[in-house]
Amino acid sequence: MTVPPYLLSARGGDLIFFGGADTSDVEHLVADVVSNGIAVLTRSNLTHVAMVLEPSLPIGGRPQTSLNLIESTILNGKSGPQINAAGRIQGYEGLVFLARLKDRTRSMLDWDALWTYMLGRVGSDRYSIKTIADYLARLAPIVGKLPLFYRPEKNAEVCSEYVAAGFRAGGFPGLNPHVDCPQTVAEWAIYENLVQLAGRPAAIRNFNTV
Repeated sequence: MTVPPYLLSARGGDLIFFGGADTSDVEHLVADVVSNGIAVLTRSNLTHVAMVLEPSLPIGGRPQTSLNLIESTILNGKSGPQINAAGRIQGYEGLVFLARLKDRTRSMLDWDALWTYMLGRVGSDRYSIKTIADYLARLAPIVGKLPLFYRPEKNAEVCSEYVAAGFRAGGFPGLNPHVDCPQTVAEWAIYENLVQLAGRPAAIRNFNTV
């Protein structure tokens, strides 16, 4: 299996945090608008979060031949939960961080349940304008608490909601995925360390503190 050099130490379940967005075409410009909205509303330099897919898991009945990310995003003509090669990080225009999970965190999770949930959602949903608008509205102070926006979206998870829902399926208590954003996920005290993979030198505010 080919593993990008910058992810040699990554394990399935570790998280990849992104800041900024690729703006090379119209599709990515749409993603950039969403990313900028997330950054402004959460006062954070983080705009997206993905999970390293367990390398031993097959995709479509076939073994993986390279390291992959499982994420909910807009990429390559697809939107919603999907699997993409981790190599896409090499061409990413912005910040990229690898957050490794603590061994204690790993021991707390039911990994079979987590992967069953996340893989079961791949290809099942597509973003709509309402999905994105409701997600951004939930991040807005005061407005986000209105019942119209605050209620969970059953089949429309944006990146951080998807990752948080996976952790909840794996047994983490007290999670409300529909109110999580990349910044709040980064603040969970579940990580061993943080490694910056790309972009200008930067840090994540309140990383691993909550």
